Amino acid sequence: MKSVVSIILPGKIKKPIRFIFLSAMVALFLVAQGWNTAPYARLTLERPDFGYGVNIADLKNAPYVNEMGFQWIKGFVGWDSLEPKPGEYNWTDLSKVVVAARDARLGLLLRIDRPPAWAHPDNSEPNAPPDPAFLDAWGNMIEKVAQRSRGHVAAYEIWNEPNLSWEWGQRPPDPVYYVEMLKVAYQRIKAVDPEVLVVSAGLAPTQGDGGNQSTDNLTYLRKMYELGAGAYFDVLASHPYGFALPPDADPQRAASFRSAEMERRVMVEFGDAGKPVWATESGWFLDPAAVGLGACRESPPLKDTLWQAVDPDKQARYTTDAFQYAYENWPWLSAIFLFNLDFATAPWYPDPCEPMKFYSLLGPDGAPRAAFDALRDMPKPGSGT
Repeated sequence: MKSVVSIILPGKIKKPIRFIFLSAMVALFLVAQGWNTAPYARLTLERPDFGYGVNIADLKNAPYVNEMGFQWIKGFVGWDSLEPKPGEYNWTDLSKVVVAARDARLGLLLRIDRPPAWAHPDNSEPNAPPDPAFLDAWGNMIEKVAQRSRGHVAAYEIWNEPNLSWEWGQRPPDPVYYVEMLKVAYQRIKAVDPEVLVVSAGLAPTQGDGGNQSTDNLTYLRKMYELGAGAYFDVLASHPYGFALPPDADPQRAASFRSAEMERRVMVEFGDAGKPVWATESGWFLDPAAVGLGACRESPPLKDTLWQAVDPDKQARYTTDAFQYAYENWPWLSAIFLFNLDFATAPWYPDPCEPMKFYSLLGPDGAPRAAFDALRDMPKPGSGT
């Protein structure tokens, strides 16, 4: 059965940076005033069409996505920035990401998470889910976002890696409550924008520790299906990181790009084979020593991840090979969003040894790394461009 996906029609339109900046400022003003510019036409794509996307931190770097010949970005908004006080909305962050995608003619996948502190008063962790008493507030916020962004956002990813306690308020992962949150989000979104896609949270590819700090992604996914989650998403998100292995390596539980195949088997097991999968995060981790930051190898947040590290040539080769492998072998996978374009340049990550920076396609100075050049030059079958 072929997967049919409705997306925003992107285009490869190159504009001077000054024009992009000015038009973005005008559009920001219009959006801030509540005026909706005309949405892009929707295009229904059926495999072998395929989406090429990337996670982006700093929206001013969106033109780099055009330069690579990609058509999608994954952006982020936190509930904490949208509704800092109950019932008082601030649309600035949402407007910025929508305008950046529209101006660069890119399809937008938007991840929503990070509730405000008032929605989880018994847990001070910023990634804590909302307390059950605030599930209706969660739904109200999601519905307002979907209503305001109708025609501008192609898909919403609901939360991030809830099978990790770090993404769940430092509490044991709870698939039961996550499915409740997903159900509320799905129903509220579809009530105001039936055509937009709802994407489940990508699960961290891990074997877990029995559910204390992390839950095996396959165990978590099976539990989601047992709880009826299949009725509350249109696309399954996967996070098939490559670690230090080439993308065609035999899957070894979580530690390979092909771990996505095992999540797909769970979908088939529960009769959900008709839905597509999107890799909403995927990538390879650079050895800090290979990019002039060898001292970071001893950094506490980074040294435990060195077993995943590859050199720049391998990052470039493995990343491009991953697109080719997925396109040729996974008819059920409709898009890959690399992690990441530019976290190495983001000023809100001041630590030069922040692990996310070593997945980045741009270096700290904004210069493209080898993987960026390789992705720009690789053939993009099925992209429609």
